[in-house]
Order: sequence, then C-alpha cells, then structure tokens
Amino acid sequence: MSSCVMAACRFPVPGLATITAIAAIGNPRSVVRSKKMILDAQIYVGSPTCESLLGALTYFNSSDLVFSNDTVSLYLIYAMIANFENGADTHPTTPPSKYDFIGDIQWLTPLTPPCAESDVDSSTFSIDPCKQAYLHVSGVAVNCQTQQATFDLNVEQYISCLKDAETAPGRLVKPVAPISCFIPDSPRYKHGKPVPYNKRYVTVSGFLTDVLYKPNTDNIIERFKLKVENIVFLGQQNTGGIMMANSLDSPAKTPSRTGKGLISYNKKAFTTQPNTPATPTTPATPTPAQGTRNVKRARTESSDI
Repeated sequence: MSSCVMAACRFPVPGLATITAIAAIGNPRSVVRSKKMILDAQIYVGSPTCESLLGALTYFNSSDLVFSNDTVSLYLIYAMIANFENGADTHPTTPPSKYDFIGDIQWLTPLTPPCAESDVDSSTFSIDPCKQAYLHVSGVAVNCQTQQATFDLNVEQYISCLKDAETAPGRLVKPVAPISCFIPDSPRYKHGKPVPYNKRYVTVSGFLTDVLYKPNTDNIIERFKLKVENIVFLGQQNTGGIMMANSLDSPAKTPSRTGKGLISYNKKAFTTQPNTPATPTTPATPTPAQGTRNVKRARTESSDI
C-alpha cells in the first residue's frame, strides 16, 4: 500500500471509543470552581512489551464522592478515551507523571477499600487487578487486511481536557483513539473471519492486549491493540435519509416483574452524606491516593498492519 493511501486510511473519523476496566485510582486533583476532578488511572495490559498503562481521566463528581491524597483504591470504570496529546490540561502533579492516555469517566464504582501504602503491590487488594481492559469502539474501518485478519479504527471524539489545546494558533488538537484490531483464530469462524471492507462503519469490542510505540521515541504510544471478540457491521455512510416515526413521546407502561428475582434493592441502606470521609467498611465513598505510580513498560516499535 502506498504512503499516500496509508495516510488517507489513518485520517481520523468521528466515532466512539470507550473502555471498561478495573483501574487503580489515585492522585486526585480538583478543578477550581467545578465539580470536575482529574484522577490518575492505572490499568493492566499484561503483554511482554507493556505491563500497564497510566491515564489522566476527568471525572464530574456529581455524587460528591470523597477522594483523599494518600490512598489508592480499585474501581470499575467506564470511560471515553484517546491517546495522550501534549497540551492536555491534566493539572499536572509534582513531579509530573507521564501519561499514556486521557479520557472522561462516564461512571465508576468502588471495588475495594482504600489502601494507604505507597506504590502498593497488586496482591494487597481483595480483588485481582490483573485483568485486561475491555474496549468498545465504533468507527470507520481502514487498512483492512483479509489475509492477516486485521484492520484499523482511528476514532476522533470529544475529550474535555483537550478542549482548549492547540497545535498552532487557531488549530485545536483533535483527540484520537488509534486502534489496531486483529481477529484471532476461533472455531466459530467456520466460513472465514469477519474482516470488514475498507471505509465500512463497524462496532467492535474486545480486550486491550498490547500497544505499539512510535519508532525512535521514548515510549510514546502510536496505537492500541484490540483483540476482537465481537463485531457488528453498520454499512456505509449514506447521504439519503429514511424518515422514521418518533415513538419517544408515546406513553410507556412499566412492566411488572413476574416470577422471583435474585435480590431486593434497598437504596436507603447505602445512603451517605456528601463529603463524608470513607472508611474500609463504607466503600461507597472511597478515597484514592496522591502520588505518582511507577508504571513498568517495555518498548517496541510499531509496524504497519
């Protein structure tokens, strides 16, 4: 494939890239006159070339969860993500951390009580954090290689910490999640692997298994590698439109449950007062830690897929 075609294939297209992960959360920084916070999030990758990744994630703390500066906790998070770019407003720490990705947390829930140790070992927690993160990506497939069962997604989406960043006066930085997908061998693909055609819209999901680094750089990530577990084909972009009836304003009835459920939900049992410090017995208001985390990462150079 020529360099001109490759450049066109890697041009970012609006889409959606999110991650679900068990993350070690700490080092909270408040945004002045806002409920927004910047949290450090470390996620496990577990490849020979990349043990883990460190991100700076923005969280709108509408529930007034309490985050302290000297503990770390494990959380289940769901966040929009993009590659780290210079100019991102991460409210840097002292000394500054080196981030691999940025993003906006959509929701999070605590999994463990806070731990006050510095650079805590993962075995300290009651839950094993060495679980690969799961990516959900919608965008235009490019650089599709049927024989290798690979394709790329270069998703451009809004990330709040980059909203004012500029590469030059008047030229804003575009947050991009560069994803390289590969479809593994599986008995379920009896008639061939479902590799999309170029410039087709797809939604894919799968595990974050590795990263590719830019050549001749100091661990600067070029692409995230996704092992495809599911793929949905959404067709091509169409300029024509089909009118659909709007049923959102129609009255809806809440169906009653038939049969026996698994649990009975009691919201009052977990009601807490805002700004109440967390304790190990009240994980509803956890307190992640401040301080940079040592992220062990090896380096490999990227190659065209």
